[in-house]
Amino acid sequence: MEKKITVKIKDKNYTFSSMVVWSIIELENFIRSRKIKFIQENIKDSELSEKLVREEIQKKYTKEDIVEWEKTLEGQFYTLWASLLKNHPDLKFEDLEMFLDIPDFNKFVNVINSLTEKKKE
Repeated sequence: MEKKITVKIKDKNYTFSSMVVWSIIELENFIRSRKIKFIQENIKDSELSEKLVREEIQKKYTKEDIVEWEKTLEGQFYTLWASLLKNHPDLKFEDLEMFLDIPDFNKFVNVINSLTEKKKE
């Protein structure tokens, strides 16, 4: 059964849904695109930037890499974004900056934890 939680943020209601199962390939592609974007925006040496982008494109992520990434702040935001997509399909990952203004980020962590927790048997 799908869980939903609605939270008001800056005078707008956002509905979070329980996570859709994402494939490893989708997560790999997302992580890779974020890393490549970071390299291109922050490495001024074009030769080094090209080398790092090539290495990132060729990198094979393991399940352990994905699990570790999910523990990062960006991984938490990805989970937040993914839980919003079903009800807000036009929301972009970059739009999550609006949540950075919220004084109680734990509120959103609690929403995600509530949506993703496994049933106790």
